[in-house]
Amino acid sequence: MIVVPASRVEKLIEDRSAFFEGPVWVDDESGGHLKFTDIAGDAIVQWSPTEGLSIFADNFVERSPVSEPRHFHIAGRDVTLIGPNGLTRNHDGSIIYCGYGQRHVGKIDMAGEVQIIAEFYNGRRLNTPNDVVVKSSGEIYFTDSSADSVRSDEDPRKGHPFSAVYRIVRGQVELLDDDGFGAANGLAFSPDEKAFYVNDTWRKLIHAYSVADDGTLKDRRLFADLGGDDRPGVPDGMKVDAAGRVYCTGPGGLWILDPSGDLCGLIETDERLTNITFGGPERQFLYMTGPSYVWRVDRALLFADSV
Repeated sequence: MIVVPASRVEKLIEDRSAFFEGPVWVDDESGGHLKFTDIAGDAIVQWSPTEGLSIFADNFVERSPVSEPRHFHIAGRDVTLIGPNGLTRNHDGSIIYCGYGQRHVGKIDMAGEVQIIAEFYNGRRLNTPNDVVVKSSGEIYFTDSSADSVRSDEDPRKGHPFSAVYRIVRGQVELLDDDGFGAANGLAFSPDEKAFYVNDTWRKLIHAYSVADDGTLKDRRLFADLGGDDRPGVPDGMKVDAAGRVYCTGPGGLWILDPSGDLCGLIETDERLTNITFGGPERQFLYMTGPSYVWRVDRALLFADSV
């Protein structure tokens, strides 16, 4: 098994007032840049080796009349999460974001215009959209990581009493799975899109599905159990490389699992991780976010066939 110690992980950004999430690499004429969210700061920010750090979009709380702060104690500090969470790139170049505090999924086009693309399922609001991925055919798959079990059915702010996996097809939100999630979170397709992975943060599990011809999910099965390890960290963000290995945040850092679900690598970090992405002009780096940090690892330390 390959182990990359924390001493080999490059720290790019530190901000103890932030809560970083949702990294996605965007190619551009200057070599590309990293976009990621600051959920505590209600912003999408971006960083490049040449331009440094800047704000891409902010004030998301003003885009929804039902924005709700969520209060947690994470990584040794109290934090209020109010802004967007997971990000991905759409086929048209736009950025798809999960409005964790805004209770919607939105899109930011190349001109910077924001459009809400999912807000309700079956007449009730989404709870906390968390992470998102786009299939090659254009459907948008996303997770909703919490359940609304407090509000009465008469309350117009009432959400769904379950955490779930959804997709957006032809502008409509479709429920894919709501079976017993503690907190559905990270999600990813296999390279051939025949398998689909979703992790459950609170139960420390990764589930795998077969993808039906119509894009729905079937044959759910346990892919990996990350429980039984007391080190800080839980399944959260997740990606799959070209060889089918699953990269998932977990206890102690980033877990790398082969297509059978066996642990084949670990990248150790000093703080729990929140999400990851592959980046750089040749996708030669692995970028990782934690609540207070953004890190980078050269993928040459890992597997020769992972890019």
